[in-house]
Amino acid sequence: AELRGSATPMAGPEVTATSSFSGKNSFRQRPRSPTNKEAKEVVLKFSPGDHGLTWDDARRVTGVILQAWMRGVRPGWTVLEINGGAIETEEELAKLMLECSTGDMRYEVKFEKCQGNFGTEAKERQDQQRRNRLRVQKLFATLCTIEKIEHRAVTLGQFQTLIDYAQRYCEVWFDASPVKLSKTSG
Repeated sequence: AELRGSATPMAGPEVTATSSFSGKNSFRQRPRSPTNKEAKEVVLKFSPGDHGLTWDDARRVTGVILQAWMRGVRPGWTVLEINGGAIETEEELAKLMLECSTGDMRYEVKFEKCQGNFGTEAKERQDQQRRNRLRVQKLFATLCTIEKIEHRAVTLGQFQTLIDYAQRYCEVWFDASPVKLSKTSG
């Protein structure tokens, strides 16, 4: 008899226990593929019928219910392909999704994941942004306002403080820009 772990994706090697009738147990490891959380793109199969997706002009998912929610789709994801065919416009997406959902065959939809805007991931991101903002406000407090731009300047000491700050905190700084706009987002 062979005993295996759950079908839930796991990071790291899978351990499979094999037991024979002689009472000897042996363990072997095999490498696992990346989990869905590590993948930037995901392909999901849908059954005919209402898929439960709504989207905007940029093919970005705005609403998720029914099949889509049960398969793990979340708002903010972008639809890339349907049944292997690339989607370029919202009109193509609407047409193909209607054809597939009213058909009688299962179909695949490829999504590009994005940063979550809900749950613990979003809460951690907000907390990190708040900590960064408070640290900057504390170190670079506004002492006064100078109306004319030509009267504004930075002293050498102020500039050195800025460089020191960047060197000390650049690794812990969180870039909150959208993924499409910034290579360092997240």
